[in-house]
Amino acid sequence: MRFTIDDVILMFFCYSFIGWLWETIYCSIRQRALQYRGFLIGPYCPVYGFAIVTIILCTDDFGKNLLVLFIVGSIVATIFEFFASLLLEKAFHMKLWDYSNHWGNLQGRVAPVISLFWGVGTVLLVRYVQPAVLKFINFVEFETAHWAAIGVALVMSTDAVITILSTAQFKAHAAIWEQRIHAENQRLHVQLLDAMDQHRFNQEKRRARLAQLVHPTWNERRMMHNYPALKLKEAPHLSALRHQLHQHWQDQQK
Repeated sequence: MRFTIDDVILMFFCYSFIGWLWETIYCSIRQRALQYRGFLIGPYCPVYGFAIVTIILCTDDFGKNLLVLFIVGSIVATIFEFFASLLLEKAFHMKLWDYSNHWGNLQGRVAPVISLFWGVGTVLLVRYVQPAVLKFINFVEFETAHWAAIGVALVMSTDAVITILSTAQFKAHAAIWEQRIHAENQRLHVQLLDAMDQHRFNQEKRRARLAQLVHPTWNERRMMHNYPALKLKEAPHLSALRHQLHQHWQDQQK
């Protein structure tokens, strides 16, 4: 089967949307909260569109061979996912997915289990989803001629430009936030050190004041020093007092 440029553009849009829908639903269920997925602003993930359209074009003559569909789907989609991750990281310094916790992963960009998913997904898409997508595309093209494909191309291109600009702005803002947080952490660290110094100073003053109020004899000091668990019914706070005096005597010896 030969596809026109309009067919390819509309297929690209449809599978980008289907990929976005799948990822959004799957991730929302996992996170138990709505997850609006995708790098672009609109409801579509171009990596799915590029991968699936390429697979369809490469397997057009092998549509009935499930093994070929599976192998080509796994390989092509994995290559697209790897380079899409690389592009996002190198061009935008962003990492939208990470498979580092999956066995056999390559730099966290791709992993065998994900490639397996792509292969199975390709078979299901080509055998069961593609006929419905083509029927929808034929209907849209019949009703709108070339305008649907032109509209899709304009919308997604504009979205890509806006996203690139907003990503650059986001990176600039993130750098400013990082500087502000670092400065605030430094300020809090200095305050904490000052508070600790003040606390130590207050503790020393309190122990010195206690030493002025209490004048134990040598034997009383010996008893309190040698018997840490010493308790007196007449002085229920003796243990705390002994500790404070002991600290004061140690400070004097320094």
